[in-house]
Amino acid sequence: MRYLNSITPRQLSTLWWTERWVRYLVFLLFPVGIIDAVYTITITWQLGPEVEFNPIARYLIAADLWLPWALLDIIGFALFSMLAGSYYLHSRKTYGGPDTTWITAIISLRVAMTTYNVTYYHIPFFIAVYPPFWTSTFMFALTYFGIGRLLNRTSDISRQSIRQYFRTRIDNIKDRRLISAATRHSSATQTTGSGEALVTQKRKVATLDDLSLPKTPWSRRIAYLTMAALTIVSMVMVLEVVGVATGLFTFREQYHIVFINTLVGRGLVASLVVVLFFMAISMYMIFKAFESPTDLPT
Repeated sequence: MRYLNSITPRQLSTLWWTERWVRYLVFLLFPVGIIDAVYTITITWQLGPEVEFNPIARYLIAADLWLPWALLDIIGFALFSMLAGSYYLHSRKTYGGPDTTWITAIISLRVAMTTYNVTYYHIPFFIAVYPPFWTSTFMFALTYFGIGRLLNRTSDISRQSIRQYFRTRIDNIKDRRLISAATRHSSATQTTGSGEALVTQKRKVATLDDLSLPKTPWSRRIAYLTMAALTIVSMVMVLEVVGVATGLFTFREQYHIVFINTLVGRGLVASLVVVLFFMAISMYMIFKAFESPTDLPT
């Protein structure tokens, strides 16, 4: 916020409209406030105002002033998005570059809170996994990274720059594939004259490798990612068995508020072990999928 005193009120309220991509970004943030207000009101109507963490929102909803609060919530975040866009355009022209860390953190926190309310309304509790916490944490990290990258730019985004970016990425992929193919061809040519026995042995080894996974790097990546997805599906099936065997499903039907006691401790520990085991396998598959082509077996 070190450049806030150097921007005029007029610039703070209108500068965000001058650049097209910043204007679109501000418009894309408007629905966040609308979704948050709708789900907050719906949850408090069903479970009571006590489930709301914000004391001001809890007081207004309990006093049947949900409409003024919803309008304040939606309009307030919309105005903040406009001011944030204007401050970004102002601060990126300074010597130190864009000063948007605090803006990115506030936007990410707001997106995470909205994600928490949406997830809590649909799937508040599932065995040992608590979706509202994990989904909100994931969205906070994803938004902080994505918005942070955008609000750290010192140049504008255009259609031409987007096309150039993807064209460069595609050309880099093609170049890596050509280099990899040339390297394999060169290695095969050098080993041709080393003896027929050695060639036969290498052909046998290559045949065994081809039986385990496809030959191309992208085919291997798809295979590993498919196995990672199947691991997650298997984890859900095993968690259902654990939930039935330990009585967690019955406990969830009787008590809608999540808390830990001696009745669910054994099931929670067993579920946590299952989640960690399958997540470790899934992460291993993902790491194997994104190894560099030179690290993959040929």
